[in-house]
Amino acid sequence: DADGNMMWHRDFGGTGADGAKTACADGRGGVIVGASSNSNDGDVTHQITTNHSSAWVMDVDSSGSIVWDNCFGGGYEIVNSICRAVDGSIWLAAINLVQDSFEVNAYYGSYDAWFVHADSAGAFLSARVLGSSRQDEGTMIYPLSNGSVIAGGYYNANDGAFSPLDISDPVIGFDGFLVIFAPYAEEVNYVFGGGHSVAGYPNPANDYIHIAGISVAPYE
Repeated sequence: DADGNMMWHRDFGGTGADGAKTACADGRGGVIVGASSNSNDGDVTHQITTNHSSAWVMDVDSSGSIVWDNCFGGGYEIVNSICRAVDGSIWLAAINLVQDSFEVNAYYGSYDAWFVHADSAGAFLSARVLGSSRQDEGTMIYPLSNGSVIAGGYYNANDGAFSPLDISDPVIGFDGFLVIFAPYAEEVNYVFGGGHSVAGYPNPANDYIHIAGISVAPYE
């Protein structure tokens, strides 16, 4: 509560490996949780595959009960950031590690930045992969007041979806990117150089969003 007292707590998941790392308000007093799940039982009711982990999203009400849940992918996906757009739809910023995966329209190599759009009840609407031949990741996504969302992350090579961009330091090999999704056409713009990822606040945003660089340690 407002004084820091615990109101409720519970575990979510099944018999497999499950873990959550991001959440946002659902607009009804609860939270929408972005997670990764390797379970096909327990609270995980829409697992697509039993071979790999999927991106798992659930709406949890103010009492800790699951309103709905859904899984996307199925080829080692991890949700890094989640937001609720002004129209009530849900956006995920994530990574995808393999080509053979549901809702993944492209695979560029290593692992790619992956962005998913779902409706207010968690049903899949669309997805977009932004990747290169090396390591890329979607790390942030935030709603804007005009109905679009701004997302970002880092990329590791100027090929694939990032072929128009230039890596500022080939030795470090990581640069940040920003992208705006719907209702406008998708457009990737160069943002930072010198081994940085990006993060943004506040969430949700109104007229302004603050973009900050985050240092990323280089590795293959």
